[in-house]
Amino acid sequence: MPEDINLPPMPRGEVLHFGHTSPSMEAYARAAVLADRAERQQWLPIETAPRDRSSVVLRGRSGQIADGYWLQAAYNGNGAWIWPYVHSEPVMWIPIPADAQRAKEE
Repeated sequence: MPEDINLPPMPRGEVLHFGHTSPSMEAYARAAVLADRAERQQWLPIETAPRDRSSVVLRGRSGQIADGYWLQAAYNGNGAWIWPYVHSEPVMWIPIPADAQRAKEE
């Protein structure tokens, strides 16, 4: 992991084994990297986020950060933000940094 990324403390009760990561640890690492990059950008109001299934970085009212997208078909066509491990509505967003987007597409 690059040295310029500040990782928060690991969640309690999680143990990392060489060569083996749990899904929650992978989500933690991904969220930590996105959070670090997000701190360097200005957050935008969620009302301005694209709703065309483009992936963006979302931030919740309590500070949760994860990548996600708008899915219009959710909730009988009413739509919802889909973002892993977060069960709340996002309040802000930023674009996914270009280098992270390229890596995700590969």
